[in-house]
Parts: sequence; structure tokens; C-alpha cells
Amino acid sequence: PALRKMLNKDVAAGIPIILCVSQVLRFRSKKPDGGVAEELRLELTDGWYSIPALVDSVLAIYVEKGTIKIGSKIAVCNAQLAGSDDGVDPLDDSYDSSKRNCPLLLRITANSTRPAKWHARLGYVPPKSLENHAGTILVKSLDDIHPNGGSIPAIDLV
Repeated sequence: PALRKMLNKDVAAGIPIILCVSQVLRFRSKKPDGGVAEELRLELTDGWYSIPALVDSVLAIYVEKGTIKIGSKIAVCNAQLAGSDDGVDPLDDSYDSSKRNCPLLLRITANSTRPAKWHARLGYVPPKSLENHAGTILVKSLDDIHPNGGSIPAIDLV
């Protein structure tokens, strides 16, 4: 299973992968000034294991609008693992992807994330499939790029 390899840090997190949204997690905390801050995370699964994902502001808007919801499949590349320097076994008792203090998080950005087809197979994406070019998601139009959406994987300029 793909996420087990990623969580164990046997493979890089930036490799293109198709995951399914299994939960939308919202955590509230108090700010020092007395206000309330809400953190939005997605729990992503490869069908076997799950990992919490920190989303950027653009993906958070897609979640709020319902474009990304439970059951949606997304293609992700250029993701980053944040948290522990060591790998984590997803079967370990201390690992729970639905809790706020999960030791590893996957950081994903809008420019490196695309909706996947409903029939797409979960897991790592072969180099010659999807809208994939040299191991990344190919951006076909400048309209697909969001200024606050993180790094851009690849652009096909004609």
C-alpha cells in the first residue's frame, strides 16, 4: 500500500499519487487575543491506510464550497511530509490520523492537486498516465494556476 511506504518514509512524499478524502477534520483553538482559530485538515486514504493532510488557503475554499468533499478522489504531487523526522508505522497504537496530535502530516497545495476521475485507481500514479509529465501533474492553462496555490509542478507552453 502506497501510504504505508510514505509513512515509513521509504518513498518520497512528492511522488504523484491518487488518494480519496475519507474525512474533513476541523480543529478549533483559542488565539492569544481571545479569538478562535479554526484549522482545516483532510484525512486522505489509499484504501488501506490514512494520513492527515494540511491544505493551503485555495484548497480550503474548495472544501468549503463542496468541490472537495468526502469520497472525492484527488491526484497529488509535490506533497511534503511534515512533523516527525522518523517514519511512522500506521499500525502503531500512537498513530491516529484523525487526531490533532498526529505525528506526520501531508502538506498539499492547490497547484499540485487535481480532481481525479471516479474510476481512478488509488495509489501511486505510473509515470506515463494521468495528465502526468516526467513524474508531475501537467498544467495545461495559466487559468489553472492559483497565485496562493503553492509550487507549480510543470507547465506545457506552446
